[in-house]
Amino acid sequence: MLICIPDVLSAAEISSVLDVIANGKFVDGSATAGANGIGIKYNLEFQRPENKLTEIDRLVVSRLMENETFQDFAMPKNIAPPIFSKYEVGMEYGSHVDAPLVGKNSVIRSDLSFTVFLSAPDSYDGGELTIQSGFGEQEIKLPAGHAVVYQSTSLHRVKQVSRGSRMVALGWLQSVVQDEGMREVLFDLTCASRRVSEIAPAGSNSDMVDVRDHLNKAYANLMRRQADI
Repeated sequence: MLICIPDVLSAAEISSVLDVIANGKFVDGSATAGANGIGIKYNLEFQRPENKLTEIDRLVVSRLMENETFQDFAMPKNIAPPIFSKYEVGMEYGSHVDAPLVGKNSVIRSDLSFTVFLSAPDSYDGGELTIQSGFGEQEIKLPAGHAVVYQSTSLHRVKQVSRGSRMVALGWLQSVVQDEGMREVLFDLTCASRRVSEIAPAGSNSDMVDVRDHLNKAYANLMRRQADI
């Protein structure tokens, strides 16, 4: 299961991120490819000054963590600092699965991967994030500021860029709930509860109040059984 989340970053925030990385240094992305990416990863990645976290790292992570849909879907426990990645003409990343553990000083299990698009889709050709699923390949190319969150267990690739430049922020997170199927059940319960709450807000006399309460009870008790904290 994957989800696309609109407007994680505003236009002004995208501009500030692009300003920082435009004046920074980029290095060969194959250095962070790992064993699964050798010979198939061709991109450039922003090198943080003195390898220290920057304001744009904190901005991307904070905007994701503040996003209600991201919270409902991912149930994040820990999130790795993002990688700011650039694909120029001729660059691509072949089919691969993300590493199960990511990070150096603080290692996390990669349950979910995310990509926040920084380039307008009409500014480059190719570069689609292509994710394999039981329904075939899904090609993702979203407006700037939008994000996609998907299972880190999925085989995926980035198609070759044939025009322009593709800029994204990408990363991984460890969820409070490791099991993918259980996360989907909990997400469905949350969506149903929110919809019922719109119909039967707190303090109303609607018959749907009882439905809302039982949905909330089911979510809370299931989370209580499943949460890894």
